[in-house]
Amino acid sequence: MGNVERRLLRKEAVTRHVKPLLLWWAGCFLLWFALVATTDGVELAAGAAAALIAAVAAEVVRSQRLAEHRVPPDALHRLWRLPWLVLVDTVTVTRALWRDLRGASAMRGAFRAVPYRVEGEDPVAAGRRAVVTARVSLTPNTYVVGFDEDEGLMLVHQLVPSPRASTARDVDRAL
Repeated sequence: MGNVERRLLRKEAVTRHVKPLLLWWAGCFLLWFALVATTDGVELAAGAAAALIAAVAAEVVRSQRLAEHRVPPDALHRLWRLPWLVLVDTVTVTRALWRDLRGASAMRGAFRAVPYRVEGEDPVAAGRRAVVTARVSLTPNTYVVGFDEDEGLMLVHQLVPSPRASTARDVDRAL
């Protein structure tokens, strides 16, 4: 193998691995910085290191095709509601916490089985499930535990249990 082939292989490796790694690192670091918002040198170094670990893990999964998914554009059409839903759930959880602190009522979470059409194991279905999981789990009151493909259900946990119909409606809105 000559010098020209080696250079081409290195350039291909940079294109295939280094650029995505840097993009993953930048995204992870920016997310960390948005959540922590500190300019202390030690904290920035810790955030950069944590972002590098996450970026390497993400790049390994991506390059080895360990978890393939493709998010279809129609799965993103209702995500604009997410800030409002986070605000509503924050108020709900804060009220329940306040009642619990005053001793008026104990806060007890509950698991709910919510109807959800599990569409298979192809990359598009996996991407759709990822969007629904993120949308539901980013709200403070509810997070997705898993999916039951056989029964057509999504298992969620809620800190402040809401009626089953309300949870199903929220999931339908996420779709």
